Amino acid sequence: MKYIILILCFFELSLGSLKLQAQQQPYTLQGKITDSSGLLNLENAAVHARRSATQAISDAEGHFSIQLKYPTDTLIISLVGYQRQFLPVSAATRSPLIVVLQASVTPMAEVIVNTGYQNIPKERATGSFSQIDNTLLNQQVSTNVIGRLEAVANSFSVYRKQNTSGQIMIRGLSTIQGPKDPLIIVDNFPYAGDIANINPNDVESITLLKDAAAASIWGTQAGNGVIVITTKKGRYNQKTKVEINTSVTIADPPNLFYLKTISPSDFVDVETMLFSKEYRFSDTLSPYMPPFSPVYEILFKQKNGQLSSADANAQLQALRNHDVRNDFNNYLYRKTVNQQYSISLRGGSQRAAWLFAAGWDKNLNNLSAPYDRLNLRMNHNFELTRQLTLTTTAFVTQSNNNSGKPGYGEISTSKGRIPVYTMLVDGQGSPLPLYKEVRQTYIDTAGAGK
Repeated sequence: MKYIILILCFFELSLGSLKLQAQQQPYTLQGKITDSSGLLNLENAAVHARRSATQAISDAEGHFSIQLKYPTDTLIISLVGYQRQFLPVSAATRSPLIVVLQASVTPMAEVIVNTGYQNIPKERATGSFSQIDNTLLNQQVSTNVIGRLEAVANSFSVYRKQNTSGQIMIRGLSTIQGPKDPLIIVDNFPYAGDIANINPNDVESITLLKDAAAASIWGTQAGNGVIVITTKKGRYNQKTKVEINTSVTIADPPNLFYLKTISPSDFVDVETMLFSKEYRFSDTLSPYMPPFSPVYEILFKQKNGQLSSADANAQLQALRNHDVRNDFNNYLYRKTVNQQYSISLRGGSQRAAWLFAAGWDKNLNNLSAPYDRLNLRMNHNFELTRQLTLTTTAFVTQSNNNSGKPGYGEISTSKGRIPVYTMLVDGQGSPLPLYKEVRQTYIDTAGAGK
């Protein structure tokens, strides 16, 4: 009896397996896709079968044909500008299907322009302007506002070789002899401090007013453009929100060998030729004792009999094989490391909103020049009445900026830049003197030993 039962069970399972395989045979489903009016056939609509993992695209008449592998499946129909539709189907579904897609209507957010005096819709704003929101501003990781604006703002440029006025320009130079800096507005008030002291992590948005239309708001001081900065603030009826930002940027030193210059060997040959023509020999009679290059000092000693020809040639050959850029790379340049940390807390009740933010930056550039900055900011808004709001804001900024080592091309003598073969250290790595203002032989013999 046990054997008979086993045989019957096996026969029943076999029949179920055959029936399941018969139901899973692939089949084709056809359909047509239109819009809600039924008059427009939708072309290039994507039809995807979720379980069968097959796809189809509607043609110019909206028709599609898709192959399905399972008795029941779900079609996902999507097209740009229309709402996605999920349609259950089965092997018993009749073809052709009529699929109607509803147009998706996304209301456009109203663009508000902050002129530093008022917030007005974009349609009412006159003149040329650019808006940089918080997302766009945070695409850069610079520790100052200028560095972040430079990469994302149109018509904004920075002349970094100039330490006086005119470093920042909007649409180029607008003033010849007057002030050259643009007007900076922070939270609707003119800002007289250094823009580099503003923590970029405290900035909500920035608007650049570029043309003379800004003069109707801020007068002649807007002739070089206006930078309107809006900082982050707490909002009414907002739960306490904590934001923490941190970034560490590491950059390699510059490639000093990128720009092609005369080789040390060729430089020695040029100076040897000039010495043979007695170039600058008259400087030996000058009461100011101007310096000579190391090649000249070697050749003078050879000419005066203080060095033999073999010793002079050996010293000149050592200079031919030395490039001062290697010394700059080994002893002066390093990797740039910029660290940035910030934290902010903000929230609000029905009539009060508050914010407290702190930031700390610590930079060390490729010439070991340190820069650190501490920013503290507190803001409170109190709604006294519907028409009257009391705002209190406090800023505290402390920064330290020290100069670093001299870079390539920054060391010069009274007669010009140092030669390309200059040695900054000796064979043991000890620093060597550079004679910048007065000749070496004069310094070594000044006072005749007294």
